[in-house]
Amino acid sequence: MKKRSALMAGLVVFIVAGLISLSESRAATIKGKIVSNRIGQFDNFVVYIKNVDPKHFKIPEEIVTSFQKNNQFYPKVLPMIAKRKVLFVNNDVSMHNVHAANGSSVSFNYGIPPSAAAGPISFPKEGETILLCNIHPQMRGYILALQNPFFTKVDGDGYFTINNVPLGKYELETWHNEFISKEQTVTIENEQNTRLIRFTY
Repeated sequence: MKKRSALMAGLVVFIVAGLISLSESRAATIKGKIVSNRIGQFDNFVVYIKNVDPKHFKIPEEIVTSFQKNNQFYPKVLPMIAKRKVLFVNNDVSMHNVHAANGSSVSFNYGIPPSAAAGPISFPKEGETILLCNIHPQMRGYILALQNPFFTKVDGDGYFTINNVPLGKYELETWHNEFISKEQTVTIENEQNTRLIRFTY
């Protein structure tokens, strides 16, 4: 009887492990490139999936950090999933201010002394927030709060990769602070799929 119980327990563990492995494996990779004859570098581009069923992801609890250094925001473009919080850190030796431009998805305005921080500030809704500093008007940054974690920044040569994308049909969209967004429909039918996407500007 004990042997049979042990065998059944082992079988249950095997089945559960198999289900977990199957669930984790049912995802694919989206790779692509933005090409253009008029854009020299692509560092500020973001590529993201517009809508994904929330059952496919969790919102991380860790706080995201935005730095102020050499009178600039780093990174200049910060994509993240909505409902996360951002801590603004001043790494300069001078005073800074950080506030959201009018029309942004959130509203805040803080002075940040040298080697100090402000926040964390919650970004509960999807949308774009423009970051400004009243003391240094040349400073401008962007926070892009997205519906899901399936996004990536594009490298300087225009290449991008989005990993672990659940199977399904999606709208893939580009974002840039100066150029219009472009969309493509992508269908991922099996976990061995690696979809290659090309956006032309």
